[in-house]
Amino acid sequence: MALGFRYKQGIGVASSCWNALELYEKAAEDTYKRFKAGPPGGLTLPYTKIRISDLDGGAYGPGASVASTGFAVLNPAVQAALNRQPSSTRDPSALEDLLEYHIYLAEHGDVKSSLFMAHVYYHGSIYSSSEAAGAVRRDYRRALTWLLRVAKDVWPRKAGEVKRGGPAGYTAKPGDKSEDVQLKVEDHLLAHAGSAAGMIGQMYLRGEGVKQDFARAWIWFSRGKDTGDPESYNGLGVMLRDGLGVPVDIVTATNYFEAAAKVRHSGANVNLGRIHMDMGDLDNAAKCLTVASMGESRFEAVYLLAKVNARIARKEQSSDSCRKALSGFKHTAEHGDWSTRISHKAEHAWRRNQRQKALLGWALAGEMGYESAQNNVAYMLDRANSRARVLDLTSSNVKQDGNFTDRLALMHWTRSAAQSNVDAMVKMGDYYFHGIGTGNPGQPAYEKAAACYSAAADKGVSALAYWNLGWMYENGIGVARQDFHLAKRYYDTAVETNVEAYLPVTLSLIKLHIRAIWAAVFRSESSQSAISLLSSYASSDRGNTAYTEAEEQQAAVKEKQAEEKLKKVYEEQGGGYGDPNEPETWAAREGETDEDLDDMIESGLLILALGGLAYLAYVRQNVQLQLRRERREQGDDAQQQQPHPTQQQEQGEQQPAPRQPNPWAPLGDEPNAAANFLAGL
Repeated sequence: MALGFRYKQGIGVASSCWNALELYEKAAEDTYKRFKAGPPGGLTLPYTKIRISDLDGGAYGPGASVASTGFAVLNPAVQAALNRQPSSTRDPSALEDLLEYHIYLAEHGDVKSSLFMAHVYYHGSIYSSSEAAGAVRRDYRRALTWLLRVAKDVWPRKAGEVKRGGPAGYTAKPGDKSEDVQLKVEDHLLAHAGSAAGMIGQMYLRGEGVKQDFARAWIWFSRGKDTGDPESYNGLGVMLRDGLGVPVDIVTATNYFEAAAKVRHSGANVNLGRIHMDMGDLDNAAKCLTVASMGESRFEAVYLLAKVNARIARKEQSSDSCRKALSGFKHTAEHGDWSTRISHKAEHAWRRNQRQKALLGWALAGEMGYESAQNNVAYMLDRANSRARVLDLTSSNVKQDGNFTDRLALMHWTRSAAQSNVDAMVKMGDYYFHGIGTGNPGQPAYEKAAACYSAAADKGVSALAYWNLGWMYENGIGVARQDFHLAKRYYDTAVETNVEAYLPVTLSLIKLHIRAIWAAVFRSESSQSAISLLSSYASSDRGNTAYTEAEEQQAAVKEKQAEEKLKKVYEEQGGGYGDPNEPETWAAREGETDEDLDDMIESGLLILALGGLAYLAYVRQNVQLQLRRERREQGDDAQQQQPHPTQQQEQGEQQPAPRQPNPWAPLGDEPNAAANFLAGL
């Protein structure tokens, strides 16, 4: 596994999917053999591996981390961190209170609580099978007790006294003592009893908490089948396929598997997939196993699906199928670690507060490729947590020990990020941004930080990555140029990704617009970017903006598809000239739509309006010129009629000549009244 991980990631060797596939396939085959060596249905899986960062709500805490937002919030460990559900790792007393509450309800006749307690004791967790976050000690006898409480209300006779074919060899006749009696109950109680019967049959088939008994398993599966329980259909199919207490009957077994697979039962789809693989039908096998990989039988489904992809990869030399097969084998080898329980031992040491021992165990598991272990080591060594420090035994300089710890943390953040942990990608960016753990301590590597943030942003789930990119574009650090417009895009996407980022994003947008206005007014180097941001508010198509390179590519593909679809519609309507039988399509000439015609009409009206204004301005100017010319002529006439100064003295107190009347007097005495009237003003 350790060597396969190095070939997979290219650590110390050239990256090779084929070499990694060969190594991981060997490890997965050994794991699967161990799994099938158990009872029918395979060995019970070990508990899942936890990330201690998830118990704190993620690497950046609740709300800010990807681990505690979106669909990731459904992770049981995160549910416990957010105090939505109790956890054995965070609050064992609350977990005990929850169990006592359901026990109280079950003892007072609540069927759902009885089934809940049965599932908890059977699967060993309050969440799902072998889930470490809500781990409870398995107790098959207690589980059987709660199941029988539900089932006896429908089937009062003991399974050992009933004869219903199968291993018994015959079916009791009506009225016999060995006849199976089913009481009439309400539908919801019958459904719960059917589920209980399927689980009881599974326990007798596998010998869990009871002695393995195929006859009783057949009885309980038959009872569950009468109620439509898919687990019971699958159990009967397994017994008929493998000849467990009954003759082998592949045809009937397949029918049972198909009946359960119709309701997406995980185990039934695995069994159908195996049948298709034996027949050489890899396509149908892949379909069944893909459905099964989403349910409780994920372990076996993922392994068999990896086998299918490995066959396809070697046959077609497909690198894509190689990567899929490699991922499946890696998942199988890591989840079925019955023989190498390094990660579990590290977790137990961490629970006992033995931090150094836990760190060593997770470091070993991280070298084998366990992403959760790599994340745990990085989280423990992270400066923000200060959980542990590691001394560099190869250096005598004590001052360098801190940077050695930072380098180890960055290395494990990098390996965790390479396995698609988005919070680890953002952490990598933070380390490069602040110059932590790099070759030159204290010297930032802004370009690498921006690349890490961009990789995290392309996943579309990290508001913090979007915000960091927005800040870097706002300040022009680590990117090609300062870009206010792109910075706003990333800020907007941050709050769209996580509404809890509303306050910091709002403050950042206020500061961004102030800087943009300042740059636009004082003509700095970023003036063009600032003007682009401010002018974007006049755009009518702001809702279809792409924020990342991946989104831009998707938008381009969608736009091209829309154009092709529209072109096809035009061709169907007569080559773009519209349907002759539909008058409303006559205007659609050469791809023109109603919107195009509306735009043309609006443009025409605008041109006419501008032309009218120009004409009125021209008329007004001519009228003003005519008035000025008339005034000059009137002035010349007045000078000619003015008397000599000596004659003016003789006239004494004679009154001055009256002013010539204004020919535009009805319109007022203002100088430009007539011109304004003609111009329509």
